[in-house]
Amino acid sequence: MHCEFDCVVANQRIKRAENDAIALPPILSNPSPPTLPATGSTTGSSLPYAPGHCSFHLQLFSQCLHTPTAGWHTQTLGMIHSIQDNNRETVATYPEGAGRIDDRAVALTGIGELRIGYDTKVEEVFFAFDKVGGWWSTGTKDAEGIMGLCEWGAWTRPQGKCDESVSEHPRLSGMTCLFRC
Repeated sequence: MHCEFDCVVANQRIKRAENDAIALPPILSNPSPPTLPATGSTTGSSLPYAPGHCSFHLQLFSQCLHTPTAGWHTQTLGMIHSIQDNNRETVATYPEGAGRIDDRAVALTGIGELRIGYDTKVEEVFFAFDKVGGWWSTGTKDAEGIMGLCEWGAWTRPQGKCDESVSEHPRLSGMTCLFRC
């Protein structure tokens, strides 16, 4: 038996066949070069970690700025400093965080490849983890069989316009995420 259906994910139509993985959202498809973990943490998927459910805290920092090449634009940075395994042990650290995540995803290595990208059109953060093979977003609802789930706090201020009249400070938001690893 072969069943197909269409589903809407992040305002995009994605075709899914039974037992097939849903295609990665475009923001996750072409990540920047991998960001390696800091010295002293795991350096690759061959080192042990307690599989099951891993977790991390992610802080988003969104600011309006002007550059000669891009003009006025909003930039969103992701600050993820570490990943904890199923035993709540830190298995990878990133002192510099993930960096800019709104123009394309960032790939963090350490226990596999964790991709993180913020899609400004739908205002969601998308994640993928290669060792288990799946993705989730901040819009994912709690249900059986999901890849991950995030509890996302409110932004410190709403998104405003971004031009020379901006006098507002950057806005911040934070989340805690749990994912199958």
